[in-house]
Amino acid sequence: MFDAELRKTAELAKLSLSDEEHERLRCEVETVLSYFDSMAAAEAAQGGATAHAVDDNPSDAGENGATGAQTRTVSQLRPDRIRTESIAETLLESAGDIEDRFIAIPNVL
Repeated sequence: MFDAELRKTAELAKLSLSDEEHERLRCEVETVLSYFDSMAAAEAAQGGATAHAVDDNPSDAGENGATGAQTRTVSQLRPDRIRTESIAETLLESAGDIEDRFIAIPNVL
């Protein structure tokens, strides 16, 4: 189906694949893509993205828009506000070793 794209991707990744490895990778990629298709179909069946935290279209609405026993998820967001104070000094005070207003860390290598 997409052998040329798979070979080009392997080439860009500097991978040399045998024919057996290429076939196995092609099958695995097709499996992943089929999962993506399944998720897209489920999303379309639900009428929108499945990751939304706010339910704007409650489906349990009764005849006059009245809702029955319905659970509604609402995002708890903090209000945005502009901060004028700087927390840099507080952070530097809580750091261990400081060199010229930088936090000193031990060498890794």
